[in-house]
Amino acid sequence: MIIKHVCEANDLNSYVSMNFNQIKPMNELSRKGVKLKNLNNKVLKNLKKAWKEVVQEESKKDPLLAEVYAAHQKFRDQYAILGEKGYLK
Repeated sequence: MIIKHVCEANDLNSYVSMNFNQIKPMNELSRKGVKLKNLNNKVLKNLKKAWKEVVQEESKKDPLLAEVYAAHQKFRDQYAILGEKGYLK
């Protein structure tokens, strides 16, 4: 039970830190004239397609990767509704 709580705390800390620590550098870059852009949908679609091809191929060679990827996909499938409806756009 202790390990479970430590892992959960670490995950939460990582998530919060990851997001919070991007604010200052992004603002600094913007002040220096850097234009921050999102990748367009076509690029994102192509990256996703390439990733799926690679991970499926590598999963055939690595049972641990296959297990982790399957768990990740299950999470993404369950999370989809929050990603679609849970945030202001």
